[in-house]
Amino acid sequence: MTNRTMTRQHGRDVGTGGVEVAFAVTALLLVAFFVTGALRTTNAGGDVAAAARAGARAAATARLFAPPTRTLASPTRCSL
Repeated sequence: MTNRTMTRQHGRDVGTGGVEVAFAVTALLLVAFFVTGALRTTNAGGDVAAAARAGARAAATARLFAPPTRTLASPTRCSL
């Protein structure tokens, strides 16, 4: 009798390993996607900062080497 009882209990556990593997794979994929997203966000922030630096540098260089602008000899006055 003891032998049959052990066989029945073992029969209920069939397939639970597959479920555990499915949960583990799902959890690992979620962690991998989170890490990938975090790295992409961090990298995008660095790209934006680099573009801002390059734009500021180009604007400063353009202003430094730009020809002087003409100014009016006498300011115009508006009468209301």
